Amino acid sequence: MFHINEFKKLSGVSVRTLRYYDKIGLLKPVAKTEGGHRLYTNTELKKLQQIQFLKTIGFQLSEIKMMLESEEWDWSNSLMKQLSYVISEKDRLSKIEMSLRELINGIAIDGEEFRIKKIMDLYNNTTVA
Repeated sequence: MFHINEFKKLSGVSVRTLRYYDKIGLLKPVAKTEGGHRLYTNTELKKLQQIQFLKTIGFQLSEIKMMLESEEWDWSNSLMKQLSYVISEKDRLSKIEMSLRELINGIAIDGEEFRIKKIMDLYNNTTVA
């Protein structure tokens, strides 16, 4: 069994996060010492790796909890929905990137050239009264 500080080092997750996961019932320690220190095993380490992976691909902690608790969870459907979400986010971020590049390089707005550098120069040359 691993004390929480050992578990933290093995997992790379902060003690604060582990306490929070315990509080919300996402990752409970296998036991506690007489002093109240949380104890974990390799089973909890594997579960934490699953949690971290699901977080990385964009699932919310509440969703992850349901996914891991349910023996009948439709993993295929969940992953397909998550893929759709990731694709839509990628498209949204691409549009933001394009807008930023246009602003940096200069675009025409209502027939007038609009450059972020021009705005910053105006801002920097303005004295505050």
